[in-house]
Amino acid sequence: MVGIPVAAAVAAAAWAVPNLLTTAPAAALDIKDDGGFWVIEVNDLYANPKVYETQLRNAGLNVRLRLVPAAPSRVGGVAPTAAEGQQPGTRYPYEDKVQTLDPDGCTEQRTCHIGLKIAKDFTGDADLLLGRAAKPGEPIQWGGPFDTRGEPMHCVPYRNKHVSEVRAEMGRRGLTIDAFDVDGKIERSVPDSMYVTGGYMSKGGMATLFVDDEPEPEEKVALAAKKLGCA
Repeated sequence: MVGIPVAAAVAAAAWAVPNLLTTAPAAALDIKDDGGFWVIEVNDLYANPKVYETQLRNAGLNVRLRLVPAAPSRVGGVAPTAAEGQQPGTRYPYEDKVQTLDPDGCTEQRTCHIGLKIAKDFTGDADLLLGRAAKPGEPIQWGGPFDTRGEPMHCVPYRNKHVSEVRAEMGRRGLTIDAFDVDGKIERSVPDSMYVTGGYMSKGGMATLFVDDEPEPEEKVALAAKKLGCA
């Protein structure tokens, strides 16, 4: 009677081993044919850029791709890298040929697919970066002011408020203070009585604040709000 379970085990092992050997790991990129475009969705946001490059070259695309931790409004966005002589955030010169999968961007209210649409007739040589969400405490490599559209402090009336007040406003949005910029010098702490005049997301869930001993002119604060569509 002992031989029956042993035989069953051997048979099961004989079936399992070939399946383990033939099961391929998930690709870092999911590349699909969509008419006149290649639709490229990123499955592994943390893969080595060489892995992306190999897959893209195998699809006939001379594209190098890098995923970088980004501020909320940049997540899902695509831009040329600085290696092309342009700064992240500038328009890609072939924006009709190379597009982000989600032109409306990602927000706190909804997630989006991170990837690219590349026209099949694109024959250029591209160095691109894509924004991914920064992990908590991870330094952000692609960002901007933390009060622009899509950022956590958009239309929050924080300018000319004291550090203590802004800290509380940020806390209500799940943010903490990373550092302070005082006349171009980064400080880890400043008096709570200093005035906040701006800021940017410097790490995942953390912001660096521009502070001053004196408040800005109210006319300047009002103009800034108007430009952001918050007046």
